Amino acid sequence: MDTGLNFLLVIAIGLLVVLIFKGPLLRLWRNVAGEFEREQELQQKANTTRHGHFYLTIEKYDRETPEVEDVISADGSRSYHFAGNEFSSLEAAEFARYTAILAKARGYYSDIDVWTQSLPGPSHFKRRPR
Repeated sequence: MDTGLNFLLVIAIGLLVVLIFKGPLLRLWRNVAGEFEREQELQQKANTTRHGHFYLTIEKYDRETPEVEDVISADGSRSYHFAGNEFSSLEAAEFARYTAILAKARGYYSDIDVWTQSLPGPSHFKRRPR
């Protein structure tokens, strides 16, 4: 009988926690589900378009690259910081961030190009008998 009461107590506490934290739990669920759906869309795009993998690489580096920081100084002037550089406009800072993301993505593929160039040419591969 003691385990039955413990079980009911755990259920009651669980329901109470769900009722109290319903809003934050629902927001968390929507965020997780939204990220999953975006990832699925990107995977589908990668499988159906010619440059799909490049878009996935850009998305990866976009998540890893820090955002532009909006800094308001004591005199009230506003500046934008990215990668240790200061910009006077948000557009210039976002452009620098975008350029950095593209450079990282292109660098990923240039590493692949260097690797594939070190492979032996097609004449070194033997044909399989049919």
